[in-house]
Amino acid sequence: MRYPGIVAAAFIATATFSGVAQAAPNILLIIGDDLGVETLASYGLGENPPKTATLDEMARQGMRFKNFWAQPVCSPTRATIITGRYGFRTGIGFPVFSLDLPEVPEIPEWASPAPGAPRVMAGGIDYFRRIPGFDLPRHGLILEEYTLPMAFNANPDLGYSTAAIGKWHLADISNGWIEHPNRVGFEHYSGLMNAGPAHFFSWNKIINGEVTGEIGYAPVDKTDDAIDWIAKQGDEPWFMWFAFNLPHVPLHLPPEDNLQSDHSNLDSKEIAESDREGYFDAMI
Repeated sequence: MRYPGIVAAAFIATATFSGVAQAAPNILLIIGDDLGVETLASYGLGENPPKTATLDEMARQGMRFKNFWAQPVCSPTRATIITGRYGFRTGIGFPVFSLDLPEVPEIPEWASPAPGAPRVMAGGIDYFRRIPGFDLPRHGLILEEYTLPMAFNANPDLGYSTAAIGKWHLADISNGWIEHPNRVGFEHYSGLMNAGPAHFFSWNKIINGEVTGEIGYAPVDKTDDAIDWIAKQGDEPWFMWFAFNLPHVPLHLPPEDNLQSDHSNLDSKEIAESDREGYFDAMI
């Protein structure tokens, strides 16, 4: 059984100038969505975990936390990381209610799953709607909260640039909606606002408050955006919040170039209930 959770990894890279270490290190915060420790080979907890060669090497060279507490839900985790405050203080104790965005481009015929194929989900928000008296929260993170990018901006002598790439899921109409990442302090934002894309191969992309419709493979697109932004920083220090949607639903079979093992037994066009774990592993 899979236990939904969110794993975050911080990587600090120190640039050098003529052999002299830079005083302010570059900081990359990577967030995996619905990625529990039992899915990672480096923790040795799950049976036959998916292959994650790069993550395994990062764990080998870095530090693994084996005793920790988390809120295994989308928005509360993000609110806690970005503010350093518990959900009962930020008011974010449940996924922020999603808002509508313009229509996305037509789903490519080559995409997985095929147009009209059902999204395979287990419970989710619909489960909570069936609880008598339960009311879905609709508010995002208020603008009065002090955030990580604000802390960098408050110390201009350090010279940090800041960017957020990928899933946000902290915004609503009252806090700026598609402008929220920039309003809480990020100089640059590129990504998806809601819990997950309706489709990983056709989605709405936000770039600093502007909406575009995109086709392709969303995880590759945001990775390219991250690489491009980092390259533009040159020798100046930077902080990046890099949040994947993977392996959050909708389940799908990624493009073959992105797979680290053989998943030829999975149908790229139709997902059977019995195959959910296979697609989940392929997404990781």
